[in-house]
Amino acid sequence: MVKHPLIVVLGLLTGVAVGATGALMLADSADEPTSAAGSVADYKQELDALAKNDEIDPERLVQIVDSLARLIDEEIAERDALAEQIVRLEAEVAQLRAAFISDNSGSSGFTGPGVVTDSPPQPEPVRETREDRLLAAGFPPARVEEIERVAASSVMERVELDDRARREGWVDTERYVEAVQDLPNPASTVRDYLGDADYDRYLYANGSPNRVGIQSVIGTSPAEAAGLQAGDTIVSYGGQRVFTTEQLLELRSSGESGQPVAVEVMRNGQIVQVSMPRGPIGITTMPSRRDPDRGS
Repeated sequence: MVKHPLIVVLGLLTGVAVGATGALMLADSADEPTSAAGSVADYKQELDALAKNDEIDPERLVQIVDSLARLIDEEIAERDALAEQIVRLEAEVAQLRAAFISDNSGSSGFTGPGVVTDSPPQPEPVRETREDRLLAAGFPPARVEEIERVAASSVMERVELDDRARREGWVDTERYVEAVQDLPNPASTVRDYLGDADYDRYLYANGSPNRVGIQSVIGTSPAEAAGLQAGDTIVSYGGQRVFTTEQLLELRSSGESGQPVAVEVMRNGQIVQVSMPRGPIGITTMPSRRDPDRGS
């Protein structure tokens, strides 16, 4: 049993956990205790209650810390997913703005203050499709058609599963969640079909993030111990290319926790390789886009 000094230490850990929701300090979800589900507020209330007792169970302390790490994981994943969506939306807005400027350049009908001239009607701007962008990126027409077929087939699997679950009445059940998790991820399906090099070009052509940059490194973290630095771009983790934050989360949670894993980063135009234990990394990430034809 543990006396009050450990309660003080745990309180500090809790403060760090709550304040670090922007950090990629990720615990292996396979090791999470199923009995520790709750919110940060729940755990804080429990800690306050435990602090009033003379003795507490150290196993429960470990459970609470693990659960706080899991909650941080979930918040980070949601934040990074939103950040990637913002990057895609910004790219689309930029394309629309460029199309608008090009379409209206020199056709305002004004030649000076108070002087209006007639201008010919302008054609409706042509909306660029994903197929157009892939063709412009150099993908052959037949390959573009196959990419669209592969992507559509993966999406339809999810649509059909959802329809069947709703008809049979198990859409809001654990069975439904497990069935969705068992389906191949559409992005992974396209990546498997294209291979890493073409998948990189595919993401960039679609205006999607294709790089994971390190925004900051947390002190005393595995990332700091390995020598990772703010400004690095993660190229690979455990020998597998990394294009999105979601992929990095999946890779760091796979395999055996604590197992040494090689991580490659791009730093000042050079590839740098470091080693760290698989699991929590200790970085904040910054999704970005980079033209594959101009290097990693």
